[in-house]
Amino acid sequence: QGMDAPDIFRALSQELAHAHMDKGEYNRADCAFDAYCVSYVLCKRNGIAVDTFRFDRLPDSLKEMDAQGIRGELGHIRDVANEVSADMNRVLEAQQRNQKSRDDGAR
Repeated sequence: QGMDAPDIFRALSQELAHAHMDKGEYNRADCAFDAYCVSYVLCKRNGIAVDTFRFDRLPDSLKEMDAQGIRGELGHIRDVANEVSADMNRVLEAQQRNQKSRDDGAR
């Protein structure tokens, strides 16, 4: 309550990322940076300001990775962002179809 739409989108996109990454044995703290990155990607794709995101402190696990490991992490972030985007699009399309049906029925 009291949040503007971009702040709500940023918060919900991060929570959706966590939900998509939870495949059973899940540690929220271990996945926090990935969820944060997914939120950044989703905000960027949807025209939400990303100036509040900060990447000046990376997790130690990422600092110790080689190039192939980093590419794998980035691929995982991209895949989760794509899954969340696809889910969002399905929900929005269904709502648009329902609204069109209601509008057509009211005529």
